Amino acid sequence: MLPIALYRVDGNSMAPYVSANGYVLINRFSYVFRDPKEGDVVVAKHPKTGRLIVKRISAIQADRYVLRGDNERESTDSRGFGPVTKKMLVGKVWRVLGGN
Repeated sequence: MLPIALYRVDGNSMAPYVSANGYVLINRFSYVFRDPKEGDVVVAKHPKTGRLIVKRISAIQADRYVLRGDNERESTDSRGFGPVTKKMLVGKVWRVLGGN
């Protein structure tokens, strides 16, 4: 597995940071030697659907991470599905490329 991966963003839940049809480069090894921090933008697995989502870590609660979209009106995030574990985090966003 390569440490860097490219993902296309579907939807505006993280606008204006990254908009629909933009791309994010992530580092999949970011959290091997360090813990995630509040404010990190991550790609995570949605706990109910398994679909990959891009969200910001807004809080840390006893080894669980509260994920929020920057555009809260269009975001499905921890307000609906609750905090996620570190195991659900695919990687940290390293760069944003393109978009609307």
